[in-house]
Amino acid sequence: MENNTDDIKVGGTKIRYYDSYGAWLLPDKTFTNNPLKAQRAAEEIENKRHKPKLAWEIWEIQFVMEKKRDCNFRSVAMKLDRDVLDVKQLVTAIRAD
Repeated sequence: MENNTDDIKVGGTKIRYYDSYGAWLLPDKTFTNNPLKAQRAAEEIENKRHKPKLAWEIWEIQFVMEKKRDCNFRSVAMKLDRDVLDVKQLVTAIRAD
């Protein structure tokens, strides 16, 4: 942020500044005049976006087991909000059994 009325960018997250309101629009559809609050909101969104999932849920494993024969890794990964590599590793482990 170079000017005090610039949009706030953190990674791929952007909090827009609206001149007509003189404030930044937060994700909960409220406005704030505080740039630190807007920055914190952008950082929280970015952290949630890149937070890795560690453990597989039971329903996710069941879903992959149903799809393992005609498995399109990318579509399954998108439906489960996982990385393609994670899905490939799980399918490989299931097929090994």
